[in-house]
Amino acid sequence: MDREIVNLLKKLVNLESFHGKEKGILKFLESYLKSAGFHVSRFPVDRYSYNILARTGTGNPVLCFNAHADTVFPSGKSKPEARVLQKRVYGLGACDNKAGLAAVITAATSFIGRKFSGTVDLLISGDEEWGARGVDSALRQGYRCSMAVVAEPTDMGIVSAQAGLLFLELASKGLAVHGSAPELGVNAVKRMNEAVSRLEKLAGKLRPHFLVGPASVNLGAIRAGEIEHLPNRVPDFCRAGVDLRFPPGQTSRKVLFSVVRELNRLEWSEDLTVKVTKQAEALTEKKNSKLVKLLQSACKKVTGKIPKISGGRGWTEASVFGSIPSIEVAVFGPGRLTEAHSSDEYVDLAPVVKSAGIYKCLAESVMEI
Repeated sequence: MDREIVNLLKKLVNLESFHGKEKGILKFLESYLKSAGFHVSRFPVDRYSYNILARTGTGNPVLCFNAHADTVFPSGKSKPEARVLQKRVYGLGACDNKAGLAAVITAATSFIGRKFSGTVDLLISGDEEWGARGVDSALRQGYRCSMAVVAEPTDMGIVSAQAGLLFLELASKGLAVHGSAPELGVNAVKRMNEAVSRLEKLAGKLRPHFLVGPASVNLGAIRAGEIEHLPNRVPDFCRAGVDLRFPPGQTSRKVLFSVVRELNRLEWSEDLTVKVTKQAEALTEKKNSKLVKLLQSACKKVTGKIPKISGGRGWTEASVFGSIPSIEVAVFGPGRLTEAHSSDEYVDLAPVVKSAGIYKCLAESVMEI
């Protein structure tokens, strides 16, 4: 299993799969899974992407292993070029989410040709990073399961609750004048700072969650002033990208309503526009989850340790599964969130191999093999 999973992980990292470039890896996976003996079908997302459903077995229960095939855009050394150094695989998507993808594929493939009662699914989603439309589109087209394990990087801990998110694009207007007389103009950057400060205060008012923690606001992108970045003019426009994470117990709709209400209190609110570029719900933990207990048991069998249950600050498609009351869901996978989306992304190989063993053990427990 070790060599097989490492080779698969390297192949996956070597394939481009950022937004608009996903079809190559999806076609590779379709061919790979068909050759392995899965029944393979599609759930379309858009002209760039689709979800792959690879299935073995029949009937209930239906255990779904979910992982997304797409990545963020290249940055620094993080390119679709796999490098193996000191028992690590480096490259774009190595941690998020191709390590988890390789692990669930390896685990599910071990059930091909075996007799068991139930169904083991691989739902490989496209467009998770860009528009978060992968699993959502599959569920809208009728896909259902009994339990879902989302193979995102959790450092092999079990995440049963996670934050929701709002990505906001803010644009403020000002009045340009000569940089030597700023008091005669209106600085759009200062206005933007005021708007972001309002959002930070709003986040501080939202009730924290005992697993996930408090809400957070990140000013992740900003552009203002002259193209040449000359400081001798008061900027008359500023555009910013803001990442607002909110804890379970809130809906994105209610948080957005609060955002708009708070920003409308600004004296210059008529010169501020707000656009939502991404919106996703939080995941609330389910008490006495059978899936979580079985996952804990599988971890103990494979590693000798029972993992802690925690909340996730990063968003995953577990929230989408969790929107269906009949589906139990948990997030579990190799890799750490600090390695994901980094400029030199990597994943340690040992947890990837162990995760595959845990997924296999979990499926055997669910199917009572």
